[in-house]
Amino acid sequence: STMALSLSLLGIGDTKGPNTFGPVSDLSRDYSGLVDRLVIEAARRFVWPQLREGASPDSREPSDYVLPDGGEGTAFDWAALAFAVVINGTYDSPTAEMTPLPYFLKYAVEQAGDDLDESGWVQFFLYQTLYCCDVEKPKSEIAIKRALPIEIQQRLHLRWLDKIVLHAQPQGSEKLQKDVDEALRRLRVPGALINCSAGRPFDEQHCWFAGHLLKHKKLALEYDYYQPLGPGRPKASGWIALKTRLMQHFGVNVVTIHRCHWDTLDEHQKDAQLTHILSQFPDLEEPEVPKQPVYEEDLKYRMSRWARKRPMVRPQVTGVFPDVSTIY
Repeated sequence: STMALSLSLLGIGDTKGPNTFGPVSDLSRDYSGLVDRLVIEAARRFVWPQLREGASPDSREPSDYVLPDGGEGTAFDWAALAFAVVINGTYDSPTAEMTPLPYFLKYAVEQAGDDLDESGWVQFFLYQTLYCCDVEKPKSEIAIKRALPIEIQQRLHLRWLDKIVLHAQPQGSEKLQKDVDEALRRLRVPGALINCSAGRPFDEQHCWFAGHLLKHKKLALEYDYYQPLGPGRPKASGWIALKTRLMQHFGVNVVTIHRCHWDTLDEHQKDAQLTHILSQFPDLEEPEVPKQPVYEEDLKYRMSRWARKRPMVRPQVTGVFPDVSTIY
């Protein structure tokens, strides 16, 4: 599980590629699909039915097979394995009917037990898996959601902002992000919000944060700090790749700035690069929202009505609002 999660976060071993290292003239072997193979191996050992000892290999009798219980792993192991599947977007691998993801979630909750609130990254992985599944809508969506009891889902939802994401998402800014922020200020780009949350219009709370979000352009700037696979061959990390997929569902375009390229530019070149990027995304016109009529109540009528209900009290208005009235 740790290997699958680490490779997924690095962006190595996914099914899309490229996953070869070195210069073009001397490439390494291709590691595409490595994470998927690790997940399937875990499913073969701990999820899918296993043949009982002594049974015939060709047997199709249900009694000759036993279902694993996932008791050999910790809650973190199963939650990390589930989130690795989400990062790679292989919810329905090898098929929607045989996907092991619901079992990974089920095992994680069982191992966490009553200590889920103190489980650290486990609750982060579980809630993000549910949210990403709800956004990307895989074929196995219903099975994935049913793997977590509704009371667990509700508990994660209520604790998300102040107890889970606050300790998991990076707070503040890093060198590359801060350098781009200074360039945006030099170019006087309005509305460039740093570490701004994004989500669907109907989300009660957001789960993801953009490095910089320009709402008037529907554009997010993300920052990749990893070394390239080879000279001139950068690849976004798995975290950035997942965020890009989700932002597209939010209606936001994503541009990834790689540190290996950005650090080679001087100040004028950085400004020129940002100017070129921003020029590709024109400002969007905000739809006109009809103004609601302002409710204006006749102050004298209001106060006289109030006085009629309390004939023994005489109000003396000393301001616009009744809150600043002096009562004698």
